[in-house]
Amino acid sequence: MSALLRRLLVLVLGVVLVSVGLGAQRGGGGRGPGMERPETPTVFDSEELKIHIDAPEGVLIFTAAEPGRYKSVLVNGKFLHIDSMVFRNTVVEAKASPNMSEADLKGYLNVLETNPPQAKLPGYKKVSLKTIKIGKQKDKEAIDFVYNVEQNGAPTTFRQVAFVHGSNGFVFTCSSLQPRFGEADISLFSLVFSRMEFK
Repeated sequence: MSALLRRLLVLVLGVVLVSVGLGAQRGGGGRGPGMERPETPTVFDSEELKIHIDAPEGVLIFTAAEPGRYKSVLVNGKFLHIDSMVFRNTVVEAKASPNMSEADLKGYLNVLETNPPQAKLPGYKKVSLKTIKIGKQKDKEAIDFVYNVEQNGAPTTFRQVAFVHGSNGFVFTCSSLQPRFGEADISLFSLVFSRMEFK
């Protein structure tokens, strides 16, 4: 296994483990009556990463530049955290890793087909694994991996979308409580990928 592929596997497993840990800390997405919602950006735009995303409605965006309460999370390549204000425990997190190629992405797909690192998580069950096209132009090939795990006793569904852009490898990890995953995927996760623009 190449050093770059090992870095990608560590990147993905690290994102999942941090997401599982955050789920334990968060406790809920919605706000009670009378509670103010903090102002956060409605667009993610990075000249460095060459990615632009218009956020769907009903989300809070946190970035490495404006981390808010996720200052300790948005480090080591993690550059984006999106919280849903509609669905409890529904999150999108993104991490970039330098010096990745399409060959590394194909190697990662092979690992997911044969021995996914996520299989070590409690209650792991593969739902689907396929390649898709993402972005406003539907021109960026990506790996789309959906699986279920037990997170603090709650059945949770993860959707990981991995792709290469420029010389960076990206992993977007979406998670939601299992019963709400379909709704969250339609109203948040899929919109993030369909609104993504590559520079």
